[in-house]
Amino acid sequence: MAAISAKNATVMYNAVDVSGDTNSVDLDISADMTDVSVLATTSKQYIPSQDDATISLKAFWSLSVTGLRAKVEAELTAGQTTAKTLVFTPQGAGVGNITYTQTVYVKSYKTSAGVGGALMLDVQFQRTGATTIGAAA
Repeated sequence: MAAISAKNATVMYNAVDVSGDTNSVDLDISADMTDVSVLATTSKQYIPSQDDATISLKAFWSLSVTGLRAKVEAELTAGQTTAKTLVFTPQGAGVGNITYTQTVYVKSYKTSAGVGGALMLDVQFQRTGATTIGAAA
């Protein structure tokens, strides 16, 4: 299996390309498992229930009014009234490349600064609804 570089990955938040600010992306999709074990058994049994997803972006802290920091701060200070669309394309925007599209709310926002390091932003998004896995057009 050939490895694929993430250097061309793209992230769109609310129809704005924030790839230029973004340093890394983690998309975590998980399923709740419901215990359906019965009496007199030694091993538990499970069935899948609802799935969930969170998306974490690590980004460079930027003064840009169109960057990720500005977009997220505007959401948080205005009070999140509507979910936004986040599209993650790990291979980049080429035709046919896999895309993960989800509707999200900002779950957490953290700014960090260390001596000798860049100002960083860590944003976690909570998906609402389902993730659509498709292909870039």
